[in-house]
Amino acid sequence: MPKVSSAAAPAPPLYEASMQTHQPTEALGKLIANAPQAENKNYEVRVMIRELPAPPPDMSLSAK
Repeated sequence: MPKVSSAAAPAPPLYEASMQTHQPTEALGKLIANAPQAENKNYEVRVMIRELPAPPPDMSLSAK
């Protein structure tokens, strides 16, 4: 029989958002503007910026 862990599951996110942009600093400001804030609360805050691959060439131009 598998052993069941007694550790609590992590709490679900209170706020989660993502955005694709050419201006990551500006996007970060927009995203955090709506983040929850309350006195006497502890939060885990994570930030990740990942470079996305270039979009594929427009196939409609090569089909002409």
